[in-house]
Amino acid sequence: MNQAIRLLDDFFPLPQKLAIMRRQVVTHEKDAQVTVSTAHRSKGLEWPVVMLSEDFTDITDPLLSEDERQDETNLLYVAVTRARRTLVLNELMRWLSDEGGKNRETTHETVPSGNGESADRHEETGKTSESE
Repeated sequence: MNQAIRLLDDFFPLPQKLAIMRRQVVTHEKDAQVTVSTAHRSKGLEWPVVMLSEDFTDITDPLLSEDERQDETNLLYVAVTRARRTLVLNELMRWLSDEGGKNRETTHETVPSGNGESADRHEETGKTSESE
C-alpha cells in the first residue's frame, strides 16, 4: 500500500506534471540536454553519451526467425554506434558482451577521443578459445 501511495505522489497530479514538462520542451534539439529517440530515428545521428533502453527484442530468443534476428541485430548495431564518447549498455548488451567474452579474447585500452578526453576502446582480437 505504501508503494502505491508513493507512486501516486510521484506521478500525480499528472496534468500539472505534464504542464511543467510542456514548458520545458525546447524546439531545437541542439538546445536540449537530453534527447529521447528510437534506434530507427537515430540512424545517421550521434551524441556524446548514449544510454540504451531495455526495450530491444531479445536476439537470443529461439522463436525469432533468422530474418527477424538479423533485423534486430542490425538495429542494435545502429543504436550502439550512435555514441561518440560514452555508451551505457542495457542488460541484453551486457549479457551478450559477457557471453561473447567467454569465446573471444578482447583487449581494452584508453585512447584519446579527439576532443581532448579519453575514451575506452574495446576490440576483438578475432581469436577464439578453440583456435589458440
